[in-house]
Amino acid sequence: MDGYGFTEGVRHTLARARHEAAGLGHSHVGCEHVLLGLVHTIDGVAAAALKKCQVDPSTVEREVLRRVERGAAPTGDPDLPYTSRAKKVIELSMAAARDLGHEYVGQEHILLGLIREGQSIAAQSLAALGVTLDGTVGEIRRLLGEATGSEWVSELGALTRQLADSISDLSSPRTPEDILLAILADNGGARHILEVLGVDMVALSDEIDARDAGGRAGTSVRELLTAAKSERQFLGDCALASHHILLAYLALRPAHGYRALSERGVTHASVRALAEKIFG
Repeated sequence: MDGYGFTEGVRHTLARARHEAAGLGHSHVGCEHVLLGLVHTIDGVAAAALKKCQVDPSTVEREVLRRVERGAAPTGDPDLPYTSRAKKVIELSMAAARDLGHEYVGQEHILLGLIREGQSIAAQSLAALGVTLDGTVGEIRRLLGEATGSEWVSELGALTRQLADSISDLSSPRTPEDILLAILADNGGARHILEVLGVDMVALSDEIDARDAGGRAGTSVRELLTAAKSERQFLGDCALASHHILLAYLALRPAHGYRALSERGVTHASVRALAEKIFG
């Protein structure tokens, strides 16, 4: 893939695309199946971009199915081949990631690849719903903070929609504790690791929310996310995820949230060891 890694969301999308093709009795995976797979697994920036375009995933699904004819091919083969257009979409997705300066291929790039391809049922369906290339690119840039020059947050595409929404709009003052609370509410890797460590998520969130800030002062959201990118690089992961942010938080030790974590036996070393075991 020319150095680009697929995010977990994209892998889910492509697996679902094969399921959609088989369910429709088709002997191949086409662009329409990729789009159906996308809307059934969509999260993060891709979901937020469609929402900003005032398009609901269920509406996309109905539009695609309205244009697709069912086939009669056997549905037992899990390794259906991709059509040439579907392969082209993957190539265009990688090009979209490269154009945006990203080191991974996320669902938002798949969405852009489908639009850029321009000829398939998927592209026609998106166009019919008013989803344009320029509008979607602009919205993705805005969601990732690039429209205002915040290149440091440009790898949020792998995060879930809830967490990406929470930390991509930094027009108002935020603290590392805002980000930590978002992680605790998110269903990503950080929450999973904390649950494995036996942390009561509700009690931890309530304690962080109730405490007055103290301890080490001066840690900013920018510093936290910059450190999270370093954690991502250390672990060799293709895109930023919530457990990288948790590791950065534990490394920087900002304010009262760190004390609440350490009192529960959560350390940088224990989180990193679990991250390598679970996600390595």
